[in-house]
Amino acid sequence: MRVIKFRGKTSRGNWLYGYYSKNLNGDAFILCDKGEFVVEEETVGQFTGLLDNADKEIYEGDIVYCECEWFTSSEDNIFPPEKKWKIGKITGEVIWNQDDLQFEIKRPSGKLKLLSNNTIPLAYFSKAWNRSNDSIVVIGNINDNPELI
Repeated sequence: MRVIKFRGKTSRGNWLYGYYSKNLNGDAFILCDKGEFVVEEETVGQFTGLLDNADKEIYEGDIVYCECEWFTSSEDNIFPPEKKWKIGKITGEVIWNQDDLQFEIKRPSGKLKLLSNNTIPLAYFSKAWNRSNDSIVVIGNINDNPELI
């Protein structure tokens, strides 16, 4: 069963995990086992359903470090005609792509072109893919550690 939950940060800097909603005043809040608390809306992120290599939950807004293999060519496109294995190291923010209806890792502009919007699908790192050479680790989040990007 899919677990649907969110996290958000209070004005005091505490992270809360639970259900997300807005009240009639438009305030964002998290309902958790400790009660209902107003959180800063820009810090709210949904649980992706995936865990990193240390079994830590991955949320929208997390900053992750990944090592992965993909096919590449001399132009560094992800789906080239001339295929070779290439190891990539990526640091990026976990985002929701509404157009593709998926969580993705958005990395700063760089040398390796992954997709047209400089992202890679987060599902690529799912244990369901059974890719033993790939790894993903949560190293922070965009609200507390923006310098990691």
